[in-house]
Amino acid sequence: LETRLTFGNFQSGALHGMAVVGKELYVGHEPDCSIRVFSFTGEPLRQITGAFRVPHVLRYFMRRLYLLEYNDELPHLDENG
Repeated sequence: LETRLTFGNFQSGALHGMAVVGKELYVGHEPDCSIRVFSFTGEPLRQITGAFRVPHVLRYFMRRLYLLEYNDELPHLDENG
């Protein structure tokens, strides 16, 4: 396999969730609890911060961007429930 495009200089495991909105790619960035926005060519456009924890899942639906946060305070379930 060959790397075709890169989006920023990220640590392994630092990215969570992606959503395409128009001509932009939104990516959750764990270390600074932000959402990074890129063009399709990989150019960083902006960074969104706010009163949210780690952006874990991003979805675009009906002209809105939805964010599901990672919450490490909740108990985690294993494969046995």
